[in-house]
Amino acid sequence: MEGREGKIEFPCYWEYKIISTDIKEMELCVFELLDREYELEKSKKSSSGKYVSMNLKTKVISKEDRDRIFCDLKKCKSVKYII
Repeated sequence: MEGREGKIEFPCYWEYKIISTDIKEMELCVFELLDREYELEKSKKSSSGKYVSMNLKTKVISKEDRDRIFCDLKKCKSVKYII
């Protein structure tokens, strides 16, 4: 379907997949960044044990709010990737 995007209706719950090097530091970073309820769960650990993936779920009120959270998470020093 050329030129069509799915429409997202806000507010809605949004999930971020975070790849981090430090679970405790990531937990602290999310706690300091979000002024709302959220769920942060450990997902998987790399075979070397160097990285851990975590799922963050929170309610976002707009596209701008969703993107701001994404950008703020990228600034955390233990974050390597966000999807």
